[in-house]
Amino acid sequence: MKLEKMEKIIENYETFTAYVLEQDTHVENATIELIGILYGLDNEKGDDPDIDELTPDYFINIIESILDLHSAYMRRNQQ
Repeated sequence: MKLEKMEKIIENYETFTAYVLEQDTHVENATIELIGILYGLDNEKGDDPDIDELTPDYFINIIESILDLHSAYMRRNQQ
C-alpha cells in the first residue's frame, strides 16, 4: 500500500469505517494493520518513493489520526 492510499483511508470517519468493513474484521485488527502498514512502508522496497522525504512528526500525526478514528468508531458503535 502506498502512503497516498493510507491517507485516503484515514481522511475521515466514513472512509475509515469503509476500510474496516471492507477488511471484514474488528476495528482493533484494522487499526493495528494500518499502523503496521505505515511502519512497513519503505522506499528501499519500492513501496513509496516519497516516504524518505517525510518527517517523524508526519508519521506521528498519521498514527494519531488512526487512533482518533479508532476511538470515534468505538464510541459510535457502543450505542
